[in-house]
Amino acid sequence: MLPPELWRRILRFATYVPRLQPPSSSSETTDIEFLPPHNEPLHLRRTKRNLVLVCSLFRTLATPFLYEYLVPENSKQTAALLKLFTDRPDLGDHVRRIAFAVVGYAHDVRVHLDLVREVLQRTPSAAAVHVLYLSGNGARSGLPEVLTAVESRETSWKWRSLEWTDASANEPCVMERLLGQCPLLEQLTLTGDVVAPLPAPALTHRRSSSAPLPYRGTSLTLQSLRRLVLRNTHPATLALVASWKLPALTHLTLVLNKSVSFGAAYALIARYSQSLKFLRIEAPHLPREQITSLIALCADNAQAIIVPLGTLLPRMEQLQTLGWVGGTITQETEDIEMLDQRRMPALDTIVAVESARFALSRRDITQFNARFGKELLWQDYNGDPVVGRA
Repeated sequence: MLPPELWRRILRFATYVPRLQPPSSSSETTDIEFLPPHNEPLHLRRTKRNLVLVCSLFRTLATPFLYEYLVPENSKQTAALLKLFTDRPDLGDHVRRIAFAVVGYAHDVRVHLDLVREVLQRTPSAAAVHVLYLSGNGARSGLPEVLTAVESRETSWKWRSLEWTDASANEPCVMERLLGQCPLLEQLTLTGDVVAPLPAPALTHRRSSSAPLPYRGTSLTLQSLRRLVLRNTHPATLALVASWKLPALTHLTLVLNKSVSFGAAYALIARYSQSLKFLRIEAPHLPREQITSLIALCADNAQAIIVPLGTLLPRMEQLQTLGWVGGTITQETEDIEMLDQRRMPALDTIVAVESARFALSRRDITQFNARFGKELLWQDYNGDPVVGRA
């Protein structure tokens, strides 16, 4: 009979998904992307459920893995979790990542949010939290108010990763108050119009200007935040973030819609350009030369970037990993022809990200590497070699 510790390691191996794990504070990686999937693979969920039914030993060893990642999709499931963790507080200690879905047009939305708060209070070891708020009739979520209105809390939230999807335009000061209660936060993802537009003259839109956008009255400092993702947000969100102090920020992802001007994006990147090691930027409405100008802001320090195919790249002597998104990469692709080792001497990896794909033979790769003067590793989005090293 194998010892329990060895069985625990075997069960961990059988149920482990690296991209579901919260960011590690000791990691200095500049991985091409770091966002975990929103859902645990179904086959792993089934594996965990089956393992706890094998025998009492397996139930003891596999229970922490069964509850480490939870996705209550409605108020009924959230209420059931609350009852479970109230009756069995030890189970709440196993939760490491939890994702909630809240529907705003439901009549009990405030009740649902209160349940979310109560569940989070009973999962003190949760390191990653994701809240998806579907506004429905446009009503504000009230999420920041609910999560900050916690009575008799002696400590702040211990989350290291917070993903917040919300298009209901919350008050900036309330959102900052919530983030201020997350001193350990390392990764923050904001999707949708999370922040309400600022009244004039606090925020001035200047499409062609590269000057920082003013935002008055904020003093938020997130000492531990290393990774920031902004997707399809209002310009007010960019202005708000540009007013923060993020001394540890190294990774920035911007997926911008047409409401965000070049000036707003420029101000944000310029604010943190000296510390950025990773930049991903997608802005289909901006001209290519403006995208190049945004990349140039961190060209001296960036070690990894993700850009749309067709983007002109400046000289980047520290760049190690280049990711392309959108389109098919062939031998005739202009982007490949523009790569030059004299302008990118540290480059060693090229990645096809998400919708992008390689249509290259091994011979194509061999010829390009010979022309580039260096063997490059060509990978798909999962990190698997496309054709291997030539």
